[in-house]
Amino acid sequence: MNLITFNKNNRILLVAVASLFTLFFACDTTKKVVKMETAETLASASTPSINTAPFVGGGVADSKGQPLRVKHVRKNAHKDTENMKILEEALRKMKELPCTNPMSWYAQGALHGAPRLGIPDNSKDTLIFYGNIFCDSLEYVQADNEAWHNCTHGAHRKLLDLNWDESRLHFYSWHKMYLNHFEEIIRYVSGKPDFSLPYWEYDNPSYQTLPKLLMDKNSSLYEAYRNDTLNQGGKIATNMFNDTRNCVTNITNPENAFEASSFESFTIHLENVPHNVMHRYLGTYPTAKNPDPIGRDSEYGYMMNMYSPMDPVFWIHHANIDRLYEKWLIQKIDDKFANGGRPTKQEFTNRKWVYKFYKAGATELTHYDDDLVAVFDDMYGVQNYAYDMWLNDGSYNRAYEDKVATAIELGTWDEDEFPEIDILVASNDKDMNVPEEPTTIITVGGLGDFTCTGTEREVWLLRIDVRFAKVPTGSYGVYIQDQRDTSITCTEARAGIMTFFGAGHNHGAQEAGHEDHPTGNMQETHFHFDVTNEIDFDKFSGDLRITVEPSDSDVKEEITLDKIQLIKQITSSRIVNRTD
Repeated sequence: MNLITFNKNNRILLVAVASLFTLFFACDTTKKVVKMETAETLASASTPSINTAPFVGGGVADSKGQPLRVKHVRKNAHKDTENMKILEEALRKMKELPCTNPMSWYAQGALHGAPRLGIPDNSKDTLIFYGNIFCDSLEYVQADNEAWHNCTHGAHRKLLDLNWDESRLHFYSWHKMYLNHFEEIIRYVSGKPDFSLPYWEYDNPSYQTLPKLLMDKNSSLYEAYRNDTLNQGGKIATNMFNDTRNCVTNITNPENAFEASSFESFTIHLENVPHNVMHRYLGTYPTAKNPDPIGRDSEYGYMMNMYSPMDPVFWIHHANIDRLYEKWLIQKIDDKFANGGRPTKQEFTNRKWVYKFYKAGATELTHYDDDLVAVFDDMYGVQNYAYDMWLNDGSYNRAYEDKVATAIELGTWDEDEFPEIDILVASNDKDMNVPEEPTTIITVGGLGDFTCTGTEREVWLLRIDVRFAKVPTGSYGVYIQDQRDTSITCTEARAGIMTFFGAGHNHGAQEAGHEDHPTGNMQETHFHFDVTNEIDFDKFSGDLRITVEPSDSDVKEEITLDKIQLIKQITSSRIVNRTD
């Protein structure tokens, strides 16, 4: 079945009258005039007013010595002993605060995910409160704190859009704002206004052990409910995933993410690897053998749960995820097809999420989600920090900041100038139970012709809808290959990894009885992977073999593949019309 879906507004940037007539005679187009960028408007563009600083002397400079808007530099946690010590001292103080204090270690962790502090009493449809040693006076459902339990994991709802849902769209921006507020709180608690949050560069083989302070049992950064090998100074087992195809997955390598051609594909890939798999790895095989004192779970450490920020490693882990995303943004700033590596403001504001945080020293919440346009400008505009390596290699510089500031000021990222056409070229709606039925064959149909191609980019997406009764703790490798090509290696065929960290997370603190790992009712989620580099689609016409297999021997839960689709996505500078 062939299907055309226009999932974005068809708009064309008309920069000159001559361009208008050129497009008109080149092909049939739908025309809409948007804001024109002239030399005068570019020259007068002002700095975004949120989370940015004007150019001043004596601040942070780029590799050429030019002053930058950023005020702080985030550095490698293995080298940045000064800021790691500040973090250790501040967390020690925060752990001494009562859990009801918004600046406390417990309350800050609960913003991401609050543990369920009771067990269901089905006879009364209530919870039997048992509390925990860190917050024995506060029952979660009684706290009714609207800021708690709002992280963007799980809650993947199917929408009209082929790919997006709210949680994945806001994954990067929500966690960025979370880190920024935590960083300010550390400055407030420590009295060190120059503090910058260090990052753990575990994707670099030179830094795949924990920074020293996290292994020191006398440090506030040590956590017993964490991977035992790492706590004892061992390295990350980057090849811990090994499926039946003998295809080893490097759990720290974001290679699939950086092969992606669009913001949405990059987001999904990065959230799976290395974000989700590192959460799982850090929270598996903890040193402590007794139930953790927060969630009463004897099998896993904090990082396996939604209250993962209770383990201080969370912060330097997420600083590294943010660093990888900053690398993506720097690389994509001139890629108009990819919208500069960002979503559009329209996408962002149409798919709501909860952005409620405590500013440093505040007792009242700031409701940022009252103005999601401002949130977009803040999170995707010029930041008040940069990462040391991008300053050192020249990637982050004055010219980059100027481009970002200009795009925000002129509303470039508010205009969907390059329409996308999604063509469903293959589909399998038959349920497949994995691991019992790991492989299926799908046939690619005719792709049709276009009356006008203009300047375009072609991306191939593999979408998989998944159902499960119990949230899988392990991961699944996804492979796509030409049925006729038996020589292709598993690495070349790998489309990506499916992980389910947070899939049982119920969003919204107003909902009572949260469970991070519910069982019984079937849940749904979906994944899509950019497979443009896996198949030579210019030469291919026929059958594709799709295989989904557990990535390690620990995977015991069964999943059902509800639907598999191959989608050809055309992003064009001109409106294209398909003919069969």
